[in-house]
Amino acid sequence: MTYKNLLSCLTLFFILPSCTSRSPNIVAVCEEDKVGNNVIKWETPSRIKGKVKVYASTNPDRIPPRNPIAIADISNHRLTIVTNDPVRRYYYLMVFDNRYRIKIAGRKIDVLGIQNLYDIGGYKLKEGKNVKWGKLYRAGEIGNLNHYALNKLKNTGIRTIVNLDHTFSEQKDNFLKNSGFNVVSVPLHTIGNQIYKDLQQKEIINNDTMYRTSDYINYEYMLKHQSEYKRIFEILLNKTNYPVMFHCSSDKKYIAVVSSLVLAALGVNAQSIMENYRLINSSSNISPRFAYYFPAQSRKTTISTYEEFLNNLKKQIEKSYGSMNAYLEQEIELTEDDIIQLKELLLE
Repeated sequence: MTYKNLLSCLTLFFILPSCTSRSPNIVAVCEEDKVGNNVIKWETPSRIKGKVKVYASTNPDRIPPRNPIAIADISNHRLTIVTNDPVRRYYYLMVFDNRYRIKIAGRKIDVLGIQNLYDIGGYKLKEGKNVKWGKLYRAGEIGNLNHYALNKLKNTGIRTIVNLDHTFSEQKDNFLKNSGFNVVSVPLHTIGNQIYKDLQQKEIINNDTMYRTSDYINYEYMLKHQSEYKRIFEILLNKTNYPVMFHCSSDKKYIAVVSSLVLAALGVNAQSIMENYRLINSSSNISPRFAYYFPAQSRKTTISTYEEFLNNLKKQIEKSYGSMNAYLEQEIELTEDDIIQLKELLLE
């Protein structure tokens, strides 16, 4: 199996081993199968021989390398871990040839009633550190949760749910609070209606100029949400709030922008951030509730993918502020000490 083939079949986690600067790059992926077992696949340089040992824990911060739950030949490139309790979330330490260590977990968590729940840990930074697993999650709509689904959500360890959607019902809000979660409302989409009305008034959406529409929407995101972004980072700078999950029912762009800003603040490169949003797997970034504002032709031509939207947003931030860090400092008021503290909380 080649790296190219591995990339095409599964979500990819690039992880640097933690031993030395000369340690080789190892590519590993983990996904849950239909019955709740975890399938792990990997690629290593051909010079790495011997066995791979896998250790498991429900605590991502503590995976002691004792009593491996699985051992396989490195040349096998895959193994399946049968889980007796699929409600629990496991994190894995893989040790290759008794030398090279990586930490891995499944990125997508299937919880009935929650749309697109993902762990956004595991991304690598240039200096060799990684975003911690099990600290940051993102999700779409949260529906009705039965007992099994609620237990599975609790077993992620999530402590704080940041609701970016002001239409989240009080009943559901109270249900999550009564279930032990700290629910914080930071509504982002309340201005969405006004943005699209502004687009109509300026006659931007009534022509075929996709880029003008894109620039205007990006500008509105930056212009009207600074206080909300600041509040989100205040939540993240409080270590008692972790693990944290962001969710929004109305528009996936809000989740995309928020987690993009957080990953950028940690120093994750743009390519990895784009990889994160390919998981959204959507061909349209116009919220269904606002789609009727757009003529049919404009709906087809206006920013066809989330990836394009985020690229445009990044370019506009860099054009207006010089860099993402400058934007975070000037508009979100993140200080150098804040960035250091955030990295201490979320990097390893």
